Amino acid sequence: RGAPGAPIVITNKGGQVKIKTGNWLALSIDNSKYVRLTGTGAPGIQYGFDISGFTNSGVYAREGTEYVEIDHLEIHHSGDTGTGIRLNSFVSELGKNWILDDAYIHHNYLHDIGLEAMYIGKASWQGGTPLHGLEIAYNRAERCGWDAYQVRHATKGCHVHHNYAKDIGQKAGGTTQGGAGLIIGENTGGWWHDNVVINADRGIQLLEHQKDVEISFNLLIHCGYTRGEGGIIWFTKNSARIHHNTIVDSDDYGITASKAKQGSIQDNIVVQTRGTHIRSRQVPAHHNVTASRVGDLRFVAPGQTDYRLQSNSPARRAASDGGDAGAFPNERSR
Repeated sequence: RGAPGAPIVITNKGGQVKIKTGNWLALSIDNSKYVRLTGTGAPGIQYGFDISGFTNSGVYAREGTEYVEIDHLEIHHSGDTGTGIRLNSFVSELGKNWILDDAYIHHNYLHDIGLEAMYIGKASWQGGTPLHGLEIAYNRAERCGWDAYQVRHATKGCHVHHNYAKDIGQKAGGTTQGGAGLIIGENTGGWWHDNVVINADRGIQLLEHQKDVEISFNLLIHCGYTRGEGGIIWFTKNSARIHHNTIVDSDDYGITASKAKQGSIQDNIVVQTRGTHIRSRQVPAHHNVTASRVGDLRFVAPGQTDYRLQSNSPARRAASDGGDAGAFPNERSR
């Protein structure tokens, strides 16, 4: 147990720590508060912990652990049912009024994972406790069988931003809910922005989320080709604000909203979609820029994944506020 401003720090010294195990779990943090697990303990080593071989969890923060920070770990090559980082506690352990406070997960590299890179929180129907103050930022996930970043029951202060995901959901054929770069799960809200998802079964999936969750400034490229999906899929009735995203080369849809009656879809760029660019039955969709070919939008260098707008792009000054549509309005920094 640490204290505010003085956490217990668990780190590497003198080199890299390697944990390779065929066990269910590689490393756990149990019943702890104000604790940081960080791979920044040796100069010149970006990821001071190298964790592999586990069958279920690479790192698991659980059993009442809160006020926790996890950063600069490389977690990779799990078993077929492995997940890189898990964080949750259960009502059965801590009581119905307990809340998991303040978790910051950042600058980790997760790759070649059987299922999810991160599975954060448990839904109420799974017996999970709520999360308040969750931030997931600047992580990289590649080659995950199901999802990159899945969050459930983050009911207050959820902030997911500047994460990267590539080659996600290649084993998602047996599930209706998996395979996304980002999953905004049950009772989860907040702001999800400036994330990059490339070649996922679904780019972003909204699943029983809180109303008015905000999804903006995300770049989604070549999504949906595993089983005929696409960029953003909005499954549920709760409202959401989807704006200033750039969605390129989706298989079936750019954005689809089948049940929602409230919210907004605006100021997005959706281009080169094999199905419908924007499919919305009741949610207003306006000031979106769509095109059948990538070249029509005059991006700076799409071949180098640079989807900023040239000065003569038709998405310039096309947004509802007179600014630029898409993920990088007015030369917004990545």
